[in-house]
Amino acid sequence: MPRYALAGLASMLLVGGCIAGYFLDKSVDDWLQQLQRASTAQAKRSALYALGRTGQAGSLALEDLVRCLRNERDPSVREMAADSLGAILLSFPELPRSAWERCGEALLLAARENDVRVRRSAVYALGALRSTQARDVLRELLRDDSPEVRRNAAWSLAQLPGEVDAATLRVLRLRLADRDALVRRDVAQALMSLAKAQGRQRLEEVGPALFEMARDDENLIARKAALAALAAVATPAHAPYAAQIEGLLDSRDPELRRATAFALAAVGGRSAERALPVLRAALAEPDPAIQALAAAGLANLGPEAAPLVNDLGKTLDQARDPIVRRNCAIALGRMKANASPAVPALAKALRPRAESRTRSADTLRLEDEVRYQVAEALSHIAYPANREALDAVREAILSDPSSDVRLRCIEALFELREVEVFEKWQFHKALRKVLAERGPESKLVRYNAARLLAATYAEQAPDEAVESLLQMLEDTTVQIFYESTANIEGGTTEAGTGSTGVSARTGGSARFMAAEALGWMGAKSRNHPKVMKALRAAQNDSEKKLAETARAVLRKLGE
Repeated sequence: MPRYALAGLASMLLVGGCIAGYFLDKSVDDWLQQLQRASTAQAKRSALYALGRTGQAGSLALEDLVRCLRNERDPSVREMAADSLGAILLSFPELPRSAWERCGEALLLAARENDVRVRRSAVYALGALRSTQARDVLRELLRDDSPEVRRNAAWSLAQLPGEVDAATLRVLRLRLADRDALVRRDVAQALMSLAKAQGRQRLEEVGPALFEMARDDENLIARKAALAALAAVATPAHAPYAAQIEGLLDSRDPELRRATAFALAAVGGRSAERALPVLRAALAEPDPAIQALAAAGLANLGPEAAPLVNDLGKTLDQARDPIVRRNCAIALGRMKANASPAVPALAKALRPRAESRTRSADTLRLEDEVRYQVAEALSHIAYPANREALDAVREAILSDPSSDVRLRCIEALFELREVEVFEKWQFHKALRKVLAERGPESKLVRYNAARLLAATYAEQAPDEAVESLLQMLEDTTVQIFYESTANIEGGTTEAGTGSTGVSARTGGSARFMAAEALGWMGAKSRNHPKVMKALRAAQNDSEKKLAETARAVLRKLGE
């Protein structure tokens, strides 16, 4: 995504030979002239509204909007100036640092005005500005007399970058008991957004209040919002609170039942077992959005979702929506060996679909992601439970267009230590071909191929494996990968069905894995001067894990 400035031609895009940023066939300049000519509040509001709908090109009008916000006497005009400032600022994926200097002070003053309309719009614009310098004011405005201002303050706090602080979480938690139902709803949605951006563990402390709101709130919209937030926030640590909402699984409202099941799946344990029939029904729904949410919920549940392994395998095989199939693959992988009944479906899904050749670039990207998650699932299921997928795994290692898919397929073989079986499926030949590749896109694939050959053949591993491991030992960019997780980013509310996303858990340098693999090769490494020299250097490396592993390997090799 290109970086845009708030002034000059850099904030405009050429579309079909014309400058983007037109609204009702008028350019930013046209609307600015209309604003300057306007003699009534209504005419000024119309021009200001239009400027706010010109997107990033409207940045040319920021000074005029700020001037209106500061100087216009009519509150309705100042309100629209603040609203349009927010609309323009929100159109930028990344704001320049100068944005606060140009707009921040005027918006802070407007956020304290007596007129509630101006305060409401100024608070929205402060969220669109996404500056942490507004955090204290926004927290204060969560206690404003106007529910509209409180609602916008909750939304705006969720837009701020950086880690949410304890004071913000505390005041948001208190607002979950706000006297206005729509404020309660919007606070729950703000917490859901924060969990999406920062991880559910960071928001664990608000869980008990959300369970209480989901159980007791008399407003159905607010109750569903609390449940949707719980699907994003809840963790196994909330098990003591889960029984509070179990009764909602018996609701006549199918949306309420599903939202409760998604929340309980995030907690796991006995309460989540009660949710399995609801999750099974959701997985069979014709709406792919609901299916995707159900599969993500089962992925959160992990091994406890094993009773639905056949349902997940069937959906993986039959669903057309790639997001549904991706989430099913993640859920099966989280079951580990318990997912063995679905391995044939995973093997089938690992092969590129023939109809994919005629699909759009976005669809092809999603299909790559499906195969990636299928390959990762097979690596978690591991041998011998993934035995029925070995043919498909070999084909993918040799020919899949995605290096990431090939990487995870190699990991699916690390428990296969039977040389006879390894060679029966021709994996030794496939991996030797991988080691002969030279492109940068297959670097990690080569590293993993070398590690697998070292694990399987020890001192009989090929020389090419040694060279790849020595390269890995020096590669400071390689990172440890743990697993992918499917995230529920909002259950069903009046705003929509909700969506799901994927996050990867990674952390720390993986160079120690190269040292470990060199140790597996025993005498081959001991008799290789370059290997011993590299290990001796690694034992003094600043990376603690690498240094410890290198010292252990050197002891194992006799030094």
